[in-house]
Amino acid sequence: MAKKATALLMAMLLALALAGWVQAALPWLMSAAAGCMVCVTAQEMIPEAVEADEPAGVISVVLGFALMMALDVAL
Repeated sequence: MAKKATALLMAMLLALALAGWVQAALPWLMSAAAGCMVCVTAQEMIPEAVEADEPAGVISVVLGFALMMALDVAL
């Protein structure tokens, strides 16, 4: 029983330490997740936008993303 309590205490301390790190890194992790989502959306949902001979499609996706971010910050 004492071994289980010690293991539980160690797990709780590890979770507490990781929670502090995750909280500090959360903006970076969320930014990375958003970037991955934009990439997946551009490649899967808009396949014409990422063709090698269609730079206008890539530019329009980037400009659309920049516009949405500007609106998000402004509003």
